Amino acid sequence: MTELEAIQSLQNLFNQPITRAISVFSARWLVYGLVFIIPPVVWNRPRIFWRQTLDRVVGSLLLALGSALILEKLIRRARPFNVTPAITAWIPLPTTFALPSAHASAAFALALALTFSSPRWGALALVLATLVALGRVITGVHYPSDVLAGAVLGCLSACVINYLAPRYRRWLRRPINTD
Repeated sequence: MTELEAIQSLQNLFNQPITRAISVFSARWLVYGLVFIIPPVVWNRPRIFWRQTLDRVVGSLLLALGSALILEKLIRRARPFNVTPAITAWIPLPTTFALPSAHASAAFALALALTFSSPRWGALALVLATLVALGRVITGVHYPSDVLAGAVLGCLSACVINYLAPRYRRWLRRPINTD
């Protein structure tokens, strides 16, 4: 089964009003809802924990989105609804390219960054990030490989930031040599 056939099958399967609405919500808005997981993660924690968590989340998001947007411009893969009339876009037509999915990159970067701070809340965030990725495929704006590449890019971004963040904080605390 090709990726286009898989998208067609998913669109046929989820074409009922409620499942279509859930797919559209997942594809367009759920990525923004992931931000609301941050307050429970940092609630009643020391201020340094807040800062470390926000450093990881913001750094991961910036790296993932920046990388995704650069790769989209370099790869220039057409979206599924532009390739065949059998697939329709259920959301307003995106004007950028498809590979990798910036939504999936952002969702997985945020989710994995939260996982480093709180595995329990991070697991919920990873489930929601998966729903974002599925929604992007079901609504016909991405191929499955687009969201898979976006998920890998988001996870790599979170891992890089998680590795670099402690080193960056140590560098910032070094005294300035005025000799």
